Amino acid sequence: MSVIKGKRPRSVRVLEDFSETIKSAEQRAEQELELIKDFTDTRFYSEKSWVVMLIRQGIIERGQGAELLRAIVELERDGSARDSSRPVFTPSSSFNIWSLEKRLSERIGEDLAGNINIGKTLPEPHARLKARDKILDAMDSLLGFLKCLLDVATANLDAVMPGYTHMSQAQPTTFGHYLLSVHDPLMRAAGELESSYVSTNQSTLGCGALAGSSWPIDRDLVAQLLGFDGVLENTNDCVASADFSVSTLAALANVMIAVSRLTLDLQVWGMEEIKMLGVPESYSDTSSMMPQKKNYGGQLERIRLDSAKVIACLQEAAVLPKNEPFSDMLAVLRIRYPLLEALCIVEKDLVILGGFLSTVVPQRERMLELAKSGFSSAAELANLIVRTRGIPYRRAHHITGTVVRLADERSIAADRVDAPLVDEAASLVTGDVLGLSDTQIRSALDPGAFVAAHDSRGAVAPEETGRMCRQRRQALQQAVERQSLRRQVLQQAKARLQREVDELIGR
Repeated sequence: MSVIKGKRPRSVRVLEDFSETIKSAEQRAEQELELIKDFTDTRFYSEKSWVVMLIRQGIIERGQGAELLRAIVELERDGSARDSSRPVFTPSSSFNIWSLEKRLSERIGEDLAGNINIGKTLPEPHARLKARDKILDAMDSLLGFLKCLLDVATANLDAVMPGYTHMSQAQPTTFGHYLLSVHDPLMRAAGELESSYVSTNQSTLGCGALAGSSWPIDRDLVAQLLGFDGVLENTNDCVASADFSVSTLAALANVMIAVSRLTLDLQVWGMEEIKMLGVPESYSDTSSMMPQKKNYGGQLERIRLDSAKVIACLQEAAVLPKNEPFSDMLAVLRIRYPLLEALCIVEKDLVILGGFLSTVVPQRERMLELAKSGFSSAAELANLIVRTRGIPYRRAHHITGTVVRLADERSIAADRVDAPLVDEAASLVTGDVLGLSDTQIRSALDPGAFVAAHDSRGAVAPEETGRMCRQRRQALQQAVERQSLRRQVLQQAKARLQREVDELIGR
C-alpha cells in the first residue's frame, strides 16, 4: 500500500496502487483513442505501394517514380506522428486530405507530386488498413481472455456452487462449468471477428472515384504489397459499402454482451452477503468517505459501461449510412470512427477482466455451503421418486415441490430434510407415503452427488466439463495459430514493399 506524509498508510487507494494490468491497459487505450483519427501511417504505406505499382506497370517513368518514392520515404522519416513537420491525414478533413501532396510539392514540385493521384481516390483503403490492425489487437486480447477462462475453469472443475436461473437457485453447477459457458459464446464471437477480418482485409485501392481506371493499373499487386487477402472487385462497392464495419461491430457487441453479464455475476458473488469469491486487493479501491468499503466492483462496472458504448458504436455504424445513396458519402467515411473506438475499448476491457479473473479466489467451502442449504438439487429428488417408486414424473414433481414448501415454512435447510418430511409431503399429494430412507433422500439432495451424476454431454460433471475444456483448448490453439499467420502475412507484405522501395530508389 502506498503511504502519505508521515509514512502513514493511506486508506484511499489511488491509481498507482492498482494492478499493472489496469494501468497499462488504460494508458494504452487513452493513447490510441487520442490518435484514432490519424491515418498518416496508413497513408504513407498505401502511397508507397501505389507508386511502386505505377512504376512496375510503366504508368510513370522509373526515374520520376523513384524520386517520388524517395520524397515520400523522407517525409515519412522526418518526424513522429505528433511532429508538426509531418503531415497528418484525417479522411474527414478536406484540408488534411491534401496535406501529403502539398508537402511533396514543396520538395519535388507540383507536377511530380501530383502523380500519386493517378488512377485512385484518396480515402481508400485507409479505413481498412487501420481497422484490420485494430481487429488483430482486439483478437489478441480476446484469445488471451479465452485462455484465461479455460485456465480458471480447468482449475475449478469440482468447485460445486449453486446454479441460478431468474436470479434464484436452479441446479447445482461448478465454477468451472459456469466459466466454460461464458467461454463458448465468446469463442463464437471470436469466429465472427475472424470472419469480419476477412471482409475487412480486402483491398479497395484502385477503385477510382467509383468507376475504376483507364490506366493499366494492377490492383492485385497493390493488394499484395499492402498485405490484403484479396481485392474488393466492384469499384462502386469499394467506396459505397459499409458492411465490414457493421460486421466487426456486431462481433464486438457479442463479446461485450457476454462479458458484461459475466462481470455482474462476479460482482454479485463477491458481495459480503454471498462471499463466494475472494476479490484481489490489486483490483479494489475504497470509498473516500466509508473506510470499510472494498470497491472491487468499480472495475467490473466500468466494463459494463463500456459494453454500452460498444453497442452504441454498432448502432451508430448501422444508422449512419442507412438512408444514404449507395455511393461514396461522408456517412460511409464517418463509420470508421465508432469502429475504431469500439476496437480500442474491447481490447482494453478484455485485458483488465482477464487480470481480474485470474486473481479471483473461489471460496469453495462457501459455495458448497450455499448449494447444500438451498434446494437446487430438488429435481434429483423427484428423479429418485420416479426411479424407485414408479410414480409419474409430474406427480413426483408435486411431491418434491411440497417438500420444499414445508421445509421453507419450517426453516429446514435442504441438507436436513429427512424421510418423515418427504412422507408427509407425499401423503398430502397422493394420500400415501414413499418409504424412502434418510440416506436416499440426502444423497439425492446432495449437490456434490448431483454434479457427479450429471454426466451427459455438456453437463456439469467434472469429467465431462474437463473433456470440454480440453477440446476448447485445442480449438483455441488453432485460433492462435491462425492469428499468428495473419500477422506473418502482414509482416511479409511490409518486408516485400520495403525491398521494392529500396530497389527502386537505389538503397
